[in-house]
Amino acid sequence: MKHMASMDAVCSVVLMVLLTGGVAGCGDQCTAGQTRCNGNTAQFCEEEDSDDPTLIWYSQDCGEAFCRPISDPNDGSHALCAQAAEPDPRCAGADNLEFCEGDVVVGCLYGYVVYRANCTTGVISGKDYMNWSVSPGFCISDRDWARCLPEPTPNPLCAAAPYGEVCDGSQVVGCAHGYLTGFSQCPTGGTCVPTPAGNQLPGDTANAFCSLAQSADPWCPPDMEYYDFCRDGGILACSYGWLVRQVEQCPVNTTCVVMDGVPSCW
Repeated sequence: MKHMASMDAVCSVVLMVLLTGGVAGCGDQCTAGQTRCNGNTAQFCEEEDSDDPTLIWYSQDCGEAFCRPISDPNDGSHALCAQAAEPDPRCAGADNLEFCEGDVVVGCLYGYVVYRANCTTGVISGKDYMNWSVSPGFCISDRDWARCLPEPTPNPLCAAAPYGEVCDGSQVVGCAHGYLTGFSQCPTGGTCVPTPAGNQLPGDTANAFCSLAQSADPWCPPDMEYYDFCRDGGILACSYGWLVRQVEQCPVNTTCVVMDGVPSCW
């Protein structure tokens, strides 16, 4: 009974902390947002899962990298796995920075090199800090940005959309900083369609998409980015007046019906 009373007292204290602005709860291993280096392991304090708000330590073993605690006046405390034990002077001057080291993209964070991506071999170290995938090509940099891209020089097609997508026949061409990033071949019988002016994504100079036909479809509203409808025993999808995808062909003994504006197979 003494133990039970003691636990009640502890939880009462924790509850008082919560009510007065604290972030730790009874049974928590840490406080929300806390980070640390535990040996060569970076640890982050987060909720156990969406159904359990208990705060626990999540760990990232730095392996051959080096765990480094970071205290940033504008962004709080962090623990990261750096590629070297000391800050790299080339990483100074920007919170996030990428540059080319020969054919290798070098990524920086808080003054440390946190990843390297070889554009020739595809070998990556520090992949957890990358938000892009490596394709064979050339290391291309522009100010604080660098990527592995398929061409060593700017592509003329990208002049009209340095940061977006353009059409090249039946191909959608992706661009970044004026360089080609890749392309998608539209389905046989389809074509590439420029997104109508005024509907581009924020920050892009143009966008494009593939249609399933060579001309606009009269069933598709020209002013709607997404529109699904029933036709030919299935659900079809439109974008800006063009047919772009067959969502579903209804199974045998079912039919496509629209309920509350949403087509479904019943």
